[in-house]
Amino acid sequence: MKNLCSAALALTFSIGASTGATITWNAADTSSAWNVEANWSSVTLPSSEDDVVFDSTPDSALLYIQGGDATIRSLSFMENVNSPISIYPIGEGGTSLSVSGNMSFSPTGGALTLYNTLHVTGDSIWNGDFNLYSNVNIGTNTVTIAGNSAFFDAAETGAALSFTINSASEYGRFLVDGVTTTATMRINILGSYAGAKDDVFYLTNSDFSGAALGDLPTLSLGLSWDTSLFEANGVLSVVPEEKTWALVALSLTAMVVFRRRRDGQARRP
Repeated sequence: MKNLCSAALALTFSIGASTGATITWNAADTSSAWNVEANWSSVTLPSSEDDVVFDSTPDSALLYIQGGDATIRSLSFMENVNSPISIYPIGEGGTSLSVSGNMSFSPTGGALTLYNTLHVTGDSIWNGDFNLYSNVNIGTNTVTIAGNSAFFDAAETGAALSFTINSASEYGRFLVDGVTTTATMRINILGSYAGAKDDVFYLTNSDFSGAALGDLPTLSLGLSWDTSLFEANGVLSVVPEEKTWALVALSLTAMVVFRRRRDGQARRP
């Protein structure tokens, strides 16, 4: 199935109000194709003002997006979706699905698998497993997975998980209730953060065992990243550079020596 992914599919999520039409997937032509009007309750393709709902499982539990970009306001997979769902991009050129409102995945015990690039620009909650074969950019948002999360073929595809850190209170988090599999995954830290001593970032409540830490923001002079707890706990912190500590210790030593000499000279008759 992975050879179907000849086009990159980017999904973008952000939080927004919901006031437009609700369009429901009805799979009238059994094609599992997003771009077929008959597959929607409105008999038209969803637009940027529409809320898209799946309350039944697409045929073969596959959903294909083909022939250009699709933009909608929100996307919901309801409890009646009782099979794992896989979303594939097919066709030539850049194919993307943009979701400007909430995205939710409600089926208990279900799973969502994406063979594409995922950009998260709003908090998302997944009630089930979450499997990816490509890049995930969390930004400064929180993605919560109620099941397990796995990144497959990372060594083969070069897949990366990216967080953005802008400040001690504005950074991305990836929270998983189950098991996270990130072996061979590359994890990048992006953003404008310049550093402050003793800042600590809890990127996950799981671990990043086997993952490779890639890019990190450049910190201000005298500060460095402490990555000692990164793989085991998903934690990064900011500490003074070792050479900075050495200079401080040297300066303190010099001050002590100077004071002793000065005091000794003052006591001489």
